Amino acid sequence: MGQTGIPVCPSREGFFMKPSARNQLKGRITNILRGATTSHITIDVNSTLITSVMIGVD
Repeated sequence: MGQTGIPVCPSREGFFMKPSARNQLKGRITNILRGATTSHITIDVNSTLITSVMIGVD
């Protein structure tokens, strides 16, 4: 059975964490794509790209 989640410590194999609303990931925002109702934010976390979709009302 494979691990799912984000590798938290690349030097320790098998050390994964599942992302949740409480977890805070240190990374760099690489792209923001704004739409009429949603925004797609891409974050680079230790060379792993994560895309988050946020819903907003103006």
